[in-house]
Amino acid sequence: MPVDIQFPHDLGSKVVQFIIDGKHVLRSGPVLGSFIPIVERTLGEYGKHYTRARLMEDADHIPAYGPPLTGDGYEIVGMGVITVSGNRAILGGRSETYNLGPNEDHIRRCLELAGETLDLMVTKYVKGE
Repeated sequence: MPVDIQFPHDLGSKVVQFIIDGKHVLRSGPVLGSFIPIVERTLGEYGKHYTRARLMEDADHIPAYGPPLTGDGYEIVGMGVITVSGNRAILGGRSETYNLGPNEDHIRRCLELAGETLDLMVTKYVKGE
């Protein structure tokens, strides 16, 4: 199974997990800001077209618009924040906009296919904590 990962090797990054045309894809971006630009950039890389959809509202009840979770040839299967330090990584958090957290099976499969040997811990997000 093919894999295309852009694994962050710095202290903290947002990550978006995709299946695109059957390929496990992992992309990262700045920890500050929205997941939407990461999604848009990645779908653009793969030539995937989409119609922007209204997503969840933020804390101020302002709606966000971006690519939907699924489309022609792609599915977004996880989102979170990863912190890497040496050979250890912690994946947690979630996207409130997409109402989606990390997908542990996907990221472990990405690491395995890419030959990464990180000690990975995935934390579960509980709203209000």
